[in-house]
Amino acid sequence: MKPYSGKIFIEGRDVTSLNEYQLNIYRQKYIGYSFQEPLLIPYLTVLENILISIRPYLKQNILEEYIVKAKNIINRLGLGGLEKRFPNELSTGERKRVDLARALIRNPKILILDEPTANVDEETGTLIRNILMEEMSKDTAIIYSVHWDQKLKGMAKKTITMTKYV
Repeated sequence: MKPYSGKIFIEGRDVTSLNEYQLNIYRQKYIGYSFQEPLLIPYLTVLENILISIRPYLKQNILEEYIVKAKNIINRLGLGGLEKRFPNELSTGERKRVDLARALIRNPKILILDEPTANVDEETGTLIRNILMEEMSKDTAIIYSVHWDQKLKGMAKKTITMTKYV
């Protein structure tokens, strides 16, 4: 969506002036997304679901490099050994971590997350929060929504509270 007024600058570039094609390229290149309900492709394996986000940029000569990178992210997220599994063979927490891995594979400048720790056990929530702290230390801007996770709320450098007025 374009803003009603004003401009949005990311790393000195006015992204509101980009046409739809340029904006799509910019989003694919610089922004990672992870949704509250993971959007995984059911007939792709864990590894394939992660690699699908880099497909538009993938040249055959760097495929191995991205496979290694994906496996490293898989291990960081505690998913080692699940690379060949399909989404229906995973728990909710595992699916959320695969979705997060797909967002991380391109080293995004901006990471947008919807309820990254919702519907996961405390151990998985801690793992996800730790990964997000690592990403923040790399100067990745992370924008996330959160309702109940007080620890995740406490990690934010800036908080915006949204309420619905009737």
